[in-house]
Amino acid sequence: MDMNEECGMNNLTGERNHEPSQQGVWFPYTGFRYKDSYDIQYVEDSFNEVKIATQCYPNGMSFYCKEGVFKDKNVLNVRLNLDTELPIHSVIGQERIDEQLRLFMGL
Repeated sequence: MDMNEECGMNNLTGERNHEPSQQGVWFPYTGFRYKDSYDIQYVEDSFNEVKIATQCYPNGMSFYCKEGVFKDKNVLNVRLNLDTELPIHSVIGQERIDEQLRLFMGL
C-alpha cells in the first residue's frame, strides 16, 4: 500500500461536501473547494505526519498558504476560516456566503 492509500488521499472525487456557511468545521477533502480562505490538514510527500497549514487559498491543483504551497493530492481535510480569522479588509458575513454561492451556483 502506498502512502496515498494509507492516508486516504485517493478520494479526490470533486464531490461537494460542504457549504460556504459551514465555517470552522473540518471536512474530508474531496477536491471540491470554494474560492475562499481555508486551513488544511496535509501530509508531506516524504513523511506520514499530518500537519496543519493556515489561511490557505486554493488555486489550480494546490493550496497557497502562509506555510507554503501544498498539492491537492497531499490534502486530507479542509476547514473554511471563520470571519474573525480573515485579514482585516475581507468580505465577511452573509456577503461572503452569498459570493461563494454565486460563484458555484449549479454545482
